[in-house]
Amino acid sequence: MFGYFRVIAGPDKGQSFSVVRGQTLILGRAEYLPFRLRDPYVTRKHCELQFQGNVILLADSGSASGTRVNGERVTQQQLQAGDIIEVGQTRLSFQWSDADEQSTESQMPALPPDTEAPGAP
Repeated sequence: MFGYFRVIAGPDKGQSFSVVRGQTLILGRAEYLPFRLRDPYVTRKHCELQFQGNVILLADSGSASGTRVNGERVTQQQLQAGDIIEVGQTRLSFQWSDADEQSTESQMPALPPDTEAPGAP
């Protein structure tokens, strides 16, 4: 399972990224960031997304314009599926995904028709 974020408004609309367990991802404009936003209203290090245990925590990094979740300004917030995060003029939607697990299951080979499953009578 991982957290899936999709940019739904702003200069990076259509972009998406994921956060996996144990990972911390910084959202901002800094050149060194793996997922860099082009929104001029976003600071270099605007907020952090931390996947800890079974939750993703969003923490504002002291940005002047702040970070909002579902329209409410937050300093720290546990994200829920369907949340909308706003940084500068960029809006991102958050969802949980298990796409990796589903794609692995769909790639498992089926038994040939004349082969019995282990333990079958």
